[in-house]
Amino acid sequence: MAQISPVAFAKDKQISYRLEKTSSTGFTAPEQASSSLCVLYPNGNISITQTAGGLTSVRRDKLSVKGDLSAIVAAAAQGELNTAPYPADANSISYRAFADKLPPYVKFKPIVLFEKNGGTGVETVNNSPAASTLRNFMDMNCQTPTATQP
Repeated sequence: MAQISPVAFAKDKQISYRLEKTSSTGFTAPEQASSSLCVLYPNGNISITQTAGGLTSVRRDKLSVKGDLSAIVAAAAQGELNTAPYPADANSISYRAFADKLPPYVKFKPIVLFEKNGGTGVETVNNSPAASTLRNFMDMNCQTPTATQP
């Protein structure tokens, strides 16, 4: 299986990327547990899946993304990853970029943009300004509308 460097791979403008933001509650009672997965696909499709207990909702939409996402991901791939302790059993949140639709013989590690992992007790920060840009972009687009009360 071919191993490819994320940095070298990210510089290839022909590769498209998907962005993923995941979050989940930490160690808690099952009825208090929740999770969310937001995926922004290269074609502008966005999917937000939220789970609480045995209930799951999926919201899909289409965005018009302007700008050079591949160049921003390439810059983020060059960032240095800094780690620090994070409370075990706390909530987790992760921002990552993935090369999309690769041949099955190519193995590619995701580009970590930011992560607080209550499962491992480690916080990982990508020090690239481009990683912050992608994280902010995901935060803006992964929001769910607030329901209005009747």
